[in-house]
Amino acid sequence: MKNLVDEMSLTDIKNAFGDVVSKALLGQPTVGLNRGKRAIAVVPVEVLDKYLVDEQRELREMIREREDEETVPLAPELDEVTGKLSATATAADA
Repeated sequence: MKNLVDEMSLTDIKNAFGDVVSKALLGQPTVGLNRGKRAIAVVPVEVLDKYLVDEQRELREMIREREDEETVPLAPELDEVTGKLSATATAADA
């Protein structure tokens, strides 16, 4: 069975960029390898759009799941941190 995704070195992609773009326009993604490891992908924009929609959906779900969780006021934590920073700065000035 033929691979669904072509894999090429980044140098080969640079040298054959027109062909890689043409393949992407036809729905054929290409993965770029950097030192033998998968580093980039040239994909049709529809693939990117779907990925972005899926990511946004996942983030919204995470927010909805945590909406009812108890929150912790940050002011006391910030006061403690800024107090420690002030003490450190004062000690450094002495």
